Amino acid sequence: MGRSLTICIAVFVVVLISVAITVGLVIGLRKRNSAIPDLSTSTIYSDVKDMELVDIDNLRVFGVKDFNGNIQAVHAIQTNASIYMLDNDLIAQIQTEGYTLLFNYNYTINEYYVMFVSENNSYQIPSTYKIPTVKFPNIEFKYPMDANMSNPFTGLIIELKDSVSDILINDAILQFNYHDSQYGNRSVTMINTGAGRYYALLPTVNKEKDPYFETKNVYETVSQQSDSLIELLQVYPIDDILSKIPKTTRSSLYDIANEMKNTIPDALRTASKYASHIPTQSESSSGNMSRFEIIVRIPGELPTVISLGNIPIDLNDLTEISRKVTTSKGKCNEMTVAGGNKPDKQTIRIGKGHVALQFHYETFIIRDKIDVYYTGKLLFTSDCVGTNGERIAMLRLDDDDANLVVDVTPNCAGNTSTAWNYAIECPNTELVCKSNLCGCGMKQKPSKQVLPPTMDGCGTNHTKWNYWAIHWIGEHYKFTSICDEHDRCYGTCNTNRLNCDQTFCSGLLASCKTNWSTDQIRFKFCKMWAGTYCNAVKHYASGAFENAQNEDCWCEDT
Repeated sequence: MGRSLTICIAVFVVVLISVAITVGLVIGLRKRNSAIPDLSTSTIYSDVKDMELVDIDNLRVFGVKDFNGNIQAVHAIQTNASIYMLDNDLIAQIQTEGYTLLFNYNYTINEYYVMFVSENNSYQIPSTYKIPTVKFPNIEFKYPMDANMSNPFTGLIIELKDSVSDILINDAILQFNYHDSQYGNRSVTMINTGAGRYYALLPTVNKEKDPYFETKNVYETVSQQSDSLIELLQVYPIDDILSKIPKTTRSSLYDIANEMKNTIPDALRTASKYASHIPTQSESSSGNMSRFEIIVRIPGELPTVISLGNIPIDLNDLTEISRKVTTSKGKCNEMTVAGGNKPDKQTIRIGKGHVALQFHYETFIIRDKIDVYYTGKLLFTSDCVGTNGERIAMLRLDDDDANLVVDVTPNCAGNTSTAWNYAIECPNTELVCKSNLCGCGMKQKPSKQVLPPTMDGCGTNHTKWNYWAIHWIGEHYKFTSICDEHDRCYGTCNTNRLNCDQTFCSGLLASCKTNWSTDQIRFKFCKMWAGTYCNAVKHYASGAFENAQNEDCWCEDT
């Protein structure tokens, strides 16, 4: 009996020791697996006006923070090979070397399609997809009502135009490079505010926000935004999209699939999990900025570098610069080409396939020949003719290819001193916005009001990068009703944007006098913000106007 008991005790002790060893190994393994990775080369940029948010594992994320330190919006992700532009919490375009994917959203039917653009052609992916619904952080900005808050939207805005047509270029990606004498060379991907305007915040000293800014908010929202971005990237059917691109170029885009499924999510998971352990660059630069340049990346074009020289940029104000670039491709609904004795060959990006077009051309008295090619085949020829007035030819594109090539042979009968021009008019179902007015087709015929204008106070959730401040200030200074009227005007079809803006500016000042004339301090700040709002709609609101017109107005093909 005693011997059996001894054996049982011995066995029990051995089992206990085994269990202890096993538990110890598991705990040790877990500790080893939960060890913080090497983050010494990573950075979180917590300065309130630094648009670079995170640099981790060769991944850079750009967005906007509020004066509390919360990341309110992300507008770009940059890898070593690609740039992903976001708008309204959706992917707007992806650019990699030589190729672009453009995502076109139709909120009326809750679908989107994708355009593939290269240097030689553009192609509409022959499928439509449901618009993703991914929830991003919606964080309320809190600031004392009587605190002095400087203009949160200082920096640089670039207006970009085509040097030939003088049309605003609204689908480019702009990178703003500069040298900071304290931090060295810096580069930020600018926000596309719409209608050919691109914006960059620049780090400045903002001491008045210090009592309200908390670095922990930066860490928390880095994690929240990273989690939402991971979900967004994974909900796009990128494999299916790439499978429908012509085989000759498909292999060049497989890196995008790997980035969206692996490279970017892996880096964002690290940022989400270890945000508070990532080294922080929190101080604004006290040095000088110089060597300003813009890299312009237009879909289907080689990058263009525009040197801005050492232009004076007031970091506490908004500097606006207009620049023009030469593109090799025209666009539908623009007078793309007019010429003379020199032969000319242009690629015209239509924007979609399977569509009927009108080709307007004129060769005056001296004879010229104009040939139009589609998918490498002759689609139309004017023959050698002097039109002595404008002529119109109906063209139909019966493929997914979205490019036309127009080849002009001037003086085809041996004459000299000729002149000619042509334009391609897309269907009247396309709303075209030019010179502060939107209309149907190239001739901008009146559109039809199909939805009542949407009013949501000051600012709009479609532009989350500035909504946090504009909405708060508008409520504080009782601008909301004025903003609602401005929204109503923008969403009214066939209205002139300048009339809306002029009424808005005068309404803001009137509101200040009505509500704050007996409080000189608030009256002073109210007039200051009224001026800021008025300038904001002039600089930033072109895109909001076009969005409102596209949402509420309809073109019928006639």
